[in-house]
Amino acid sequence: MSKTIGALAGRLRALTRRPSFANSLAIAALFIALGGVSYAAVKLPANSVGTKQLRANAVNSAKVRNHSLLRRDFKPGALPRGLTGATGAPGKPDLPEHPGPSVLGA
Repeated sequence: MSKTIGALAGRLRALTRRPSFANSLAIAALFIALGGVSYAAVKLPANSVGTKQLRANAVNSAKVRNHSLLRRDFKPGALPRGLTGATGAPGKPDLPEHPGPSVLGA
């Protein structure tokens, strides 16, 4: 039992040491960052920053990482259709004992 108390006392001594400059600076940076986020979360109304608040040409192709946009990011018809691919091989016919799910949901 005395080993347990000794280990606990060692941990408490480590916690009560004077923090280093690096630790103090990291804690200050954390509070500053969280303070800014908290201020924005409290003061800005929900969905108040969007496309209407962006200036014209604020987002252009130089600021967008290549291959980061998906088809859903574009308006319908904005992307050209791709070339038609080759016809695939026919599938296996259904086995009579395992007909599979119905197409009509019946």
